[in-house]
Amino acid sequence: MQLRLERLSKAFDGHTVLHSVSVSVPPCSAVAIIGPSGCGKSTLLRIVAGLLPPDSGKAEVDGQAVPREAAALAAYRRRLGVVFQDYNLFPHLTAHRNITLPLTEVHGLGVEEANARAGKLLERFGLLRHAHKRPGALSGGQRQRVAIVRALAIQPQLFLFDEPTSALDPEMTVEVLEMIQSLKEEGARFLLVTHELAFARAVADRVVFLSEGRIEEAGPAAQVFGAPRHPACQRFIARILKY
Repeated sequence: MQLRLERLSKAFDGHTVLHSVSVSVPPCSAVAIIGPSGCGKSTLLRIVAGLLPPDSGKAEVDGQAVPREAAALAAYRRRLGVVFQDYNLFPHLTAHRNITLPLTEVHGLGVEEANARAGKLLERFGLLRHAHKRPGALSGGQRQRVAIVRALAIQPQLFLFDEPTSALDPEMTVEVLEMIQSLKEEGARFLLVTHELAFARAVADRVVFLSEGRIEEAGPAAQVFGAPRHPACQRFIARILKY
């Protein structure tokens, strides 16, 4: 994945969330976006995902600008597997149907192929016995793992994770992080917004640090976590990782 942001800005109700941010991230497998709560991390990810238009500036992924025109934007989104912090599962559908619905209705798979793909992935990640449960009957960790399977099922070119463990207790957090780790080991590419800095340090190739809507530091994970240069980044990492 190659990520480039050029003077990207976004405001809501007169409050600027992203202040003309620019960064160029060279090709790599995994990028982590870190920073304090409310600094604009999720807004940035949603712009990259094509779910939110910027007020000005542009974002490029793999050398291609995130489209603005409806048809091109829809095609771009079909190449992404997006996982949100609040799961975004349909509450009235089973886990299995939550996975097959995008396959048949958006990606054009036949019912038999969609069912087979969903079943194989549910089994792989230890969720097959929960396939016919609705989200309300699943634990938070199970719901998030189903959401990741749903994203994986479309065979995306890129995953985007938006704080995937923020609503989970420690045990469930470990389940989800292990699942993401396994995807990385299999060659998946992803952009990860997270407050789990130890995990980001372990899986990310590059790190982008946001503070108050500005990118204050960006670089290789080893450098940002091992010897951060910007004072705000130094304080943030020292406070969270206790060193």
